[in-house]
Amino acid sequence: MARKSSLPENVTRFKPCKCSRIRNDNGVYRVYKYSAVKLSSGQWSSNYGYLIGKIIPGEGFFPNKRYQKELAEQGTLSFPEGITDVAYGQYALLLSLTQDILEKLKTCFLPERAEQIYCYALILCANGFVHIDQVDDFYQESFLSVLYRNRSFKMGYTALSNLLHDLGLRGNPVRAFEQNLIDTCSKNVAIDGHVIRSCSAENDLAEPGYKLSLLKAPQVNVLIAYDIQNRIPLMYRTYRGSSVDKKSVEDLLLSRSFMNTKFMVDRGFFSRTVLKMMSENGNCYIIPLPTSDKNLKRIRETLQYTSGEFVYKSGRKDSARIIYYEEQIDEKTRILVYKDVDENNSKRKSYKQLMEAEESGYTQENYDKYCDWWGVYFLQTTAPDPASVIYSDYKGRWAIETYNNYIKNDADFNDLKIRDYYVQHGFDFIMLVTGLIHARLNEAVKGLKKSSISTFDILVKAGHMRMVLRDNEWQLHNT
Repeated sequence: MARKSSLPENVTRFKPCKCSRIRNDNGVYRVYKYSAVKLSSGQWSSNYGYLIGKIIPGEGFFPNKRYQKELAEQGTLSFPEGITDVAYGQYALLLSLTQDILEKLKTCFLPERAEQIYCYALILCANGFVHIDQVDDFYQESFLSVLYRNRSFKMGYTALSNLLHDLGLRGNPVRAFEQNLIDTCSKNVAIDGHVIRSCSAENDLAEPGYKLSLLKAPQVNVLIAYDIQNRIPLMYRTYRGSSVDKKSVEDLLLSRSFMNTKFMVDRGFFSRTVLKMMSENGNCYIIPLPTSDKNLKRIRETLQYTSGEFVYKSGRKDSARIIYYEEQIDEKTRILVYKDVDENNSKRKSYKQLMEAEESGYTQENYDKYCDWWGVYFLQTTAPDPASVIYSDYKGRWAIETYNNYIKNDADFNDLKIRDYYVQHGFDFIMLVTGLIHARLNEAVKGLKKSSISTFDILVKAGHMRMVLRDNEWQLHNT
């Protein structure tokens, strides 16, 4: 006599196949693959396989994605629920500009790992900062999911967390990639610090820093090495929020090999140890003197711009008359004091206009005190170049400030909500690759020679172009 099922009829009648078994898990009727197994004793037993879906009483059987795929492959039944409309234009544009970046990644990482890193960075470049748990939504809705549909890598939260953790924990491929960028750069390198607000109390690097009153939260400090001639980032490194740049940069310089490099840094890096490190292995530096420096105070007392003058050109139209004083303080080190005559005159004029308008704080006393020092730069250098080149190189350092503006505003790398130490360092590398991709886009937009068009405008316009699946073929839409 057949055993009567304890399950209700409005459930059992939806059993999908003979080789399956329904299990009641507190009112949820899950369906598993089932097979009979002969034991060593000669008796028969049952063996539950993998979950294939569930049954809702009175409604039917609902297969999970794995079983849907299995049925489709068998040709038994097809469930046409896949994505049929994806974002194409912005990704196609970035892909066309940056294929060599992917190839460079493949020289340091396994091919699929390189493609996963590349996809992550493409999504951040096209959309701005996206939290880890949201990246897969952008990936699935983009042409990238079609292009890499046969790859085994995933873009979900767990997969990307593991990716970032591995990048931070197993640093040799990252180090090799960054070292290659350093070795092939223009050798004019700016280093600067950038503060990122941290919204995670569990982040080992997040600490109250000097911007606590502004950020209203702990911070992490990021140092960036930047090629100011080629306008590309070379490496990122995150440090504790309470660390000072002059100490953190010691670790950055030791972590990679810099040779025959000219460093352009701000006065926050001025320390005997840092300057010594920046003068080894054929390297040299240009740095503003801090106001407390004894040489600056001594030179100010009797300063006369007797060493010469030149015209500095910052573009096709902009130029300035520069006069300067030069002094050798030891065998390798010089101090150069520059005065931008045009900038000085412009600021004098503006200040007097504000005095005449009786703006608060603008007085004759302050004018007399500061007017001679507007547009004046005290620089210390171990570079052997002429004074005009030193000045031009230092002014070129402004490129990293522009890049920092991109990080803060366009890329929006703020409020990262990263807790794990290794994940934080792994994300350093993702920010680097994102920056490399953005640099290519920025270069292409500048090539249009239309100042009214920004990279953001280009991405928005390109984003109108879609890819639509019709009759099993992907076709362009909104071209």
